[in-house]
Amino acid sequence: ADSEALVLAQVETTKAMEEEVLEGILASGVDGVFLGPADLAASAGHLGDVDHPEVFAMRERLEKACAAKGVLLAGFAAGRRVSAADMLRRRGYRLVASAVDVVMLKDAALDSV
Repeated sequence: ADSEALVLAQVETTKAMEEEVLEGILASGVDGVFLGPADLAASAGHLGDVDHPEVFAMRERLEKACAAKGVLLAGFAAGRRVSAADMLRRRGYRLVASAVDVVMLKDAALDSV
């Protein structure tokens, strides 16, 4: 985008992972791609199974495509585990989210009671 804004395309469906769609996303001028693994798994018919071999293969394809194009790779470390964030970092992710806003709001509400 520019020096004041970071523009990420959020990739969460099998349609977005199709070769021609993914190439279009990577060539669109976005700064990076944010992978939503749980939604991607659900879109592939593997609800709750982000480690399913089909989902993992799509993730690897995205990781390689981003590396080849020099596009920032971002993703979600499920369960707020440090090990999950470290694994993503080692796989080339440069921006890693570790919590979902709804869960954070729920936790904050419960802490205040």
